Amino acid sequence: MGHDLSALRTNCVAYDVGFNGVRIISHCAYLNAFATIRYPDFMFSVNGEDVKRGINSAKRIYYLS
Repeated sequence: MGHDLSALRTNCVAYDVGFNGVRIISHCAYLNAFATIRYPDFMFSVNGEDVKRGINSAKRIYYLS
């Protein structure tokens, strides 16, 4: 579960139902793809738009929760 934001979000719902929103679910799902970047054997390319969207998703999760 360590890097799975969707699983972490599910755990957070037990403490705050605000984490159960559809928008948070979609942002967590999008950001999950970036967790594999830290593993050198997994090839994953990121461009500027990916970075902008990832930052936006992180902000949305922070401000929606």
